[in-house]
Amino acid sequence: MTAPDMPIEEIVRIHDDDPAAAAHALRAMCASAMADKDLPQFSWLVNHVIGEKLGAWSEALQLQRLLPPTGPVVLRLQHAAAALLAGQAVQAWALQARIAQESGAPAEDARAAVALRVMQYIAESADPHDFAMALLDCARSLPAGAGGRKLGMAIASSLNNSVSALVERKEIPVDDAAVKSALVEGAQISRAVWGEAGTWVNHERADYLIALCGNRTGEWSVALQAARNGIATIEANGSEDVDRAFLLLEVARASHGLGDEATRESARAEAVRMSQAFDASLHGWFNDCLRRA
Repeated sequence: MTAPDMPIEEIVRIHDDDPAAAAHALRAMCASAMADKDLPQFSWLVNHVIGEKLGAWSEALQLQRLLPPTGPVVLRLQHAAAALLAGQAVQAWALQARIAQESGAPAEDARAAVALRVMQYIAESADPHDFAMALLDCARSLPAGAGGRKLGMAIASSLNNSVSALVERKEIPVDDAAVKSALVEGAQISRAVWGEAGTWVNHERADYLIALCGNRTGEWSVALQAARNGIATIEANGSEDVDRAFLLLEVARASHGLGDEATRESARAEAVRMSQAFDASLHGWFNDCLRRA
């Protein structure tokens, strides 16, 4: 075996701008001597790039099958999601059973983990109402802790990504009761699972998602409290200036919705000041959020 032509960090960097090149690099990497530490990220990229972005789920499944049958349980989770999306349900169900066995989680948690992983890959293309109904059903079925830290992190990540993808869609019917509930309640359940499974950074980013969803649906007070919670978590634990700046924009957006223009302007000004130190690659995203705030 030969070394891969492109390190996985470079594939991550280019995958949004040039998915075809990223897919080519992933194919080459799969035939190379891949480091064990790269397996989880490689597995995610295969599904995200080749499956989700390029729509080639059968190929994504073939690449997942080439990965070692051991290693982190998340490899089986990605494999199961690819199998379902490629139309290989029996294979997915067998992998789901293995996930429960390996993680020590109840079977229903393994089912939720697989279902949520599938949903994160179809969130941008599915009918919003149908997607919201399915997401709510799955999220509401989660027990506290959602299977312990190992499986809990996978569940929280997939739920977070699914809600994020829904709230970031340009056109969604936020007046649809199911869509609104999926955004507001889904984000809150994601925060609860992260509270059991994640780090403080996961916690404040989950609060950011609640703020985003609250502001998108006009739940201004919910959004304001969540954004302030996220900022308080950062202040209590360390320094995350980028996250803090984006949370401040959600404070501004919610304050505007509540008619508090003084707080809005103060939060916007502080966020803009902090953004001056950002890497250039973040400025476009920040400015888009600033226009909404």
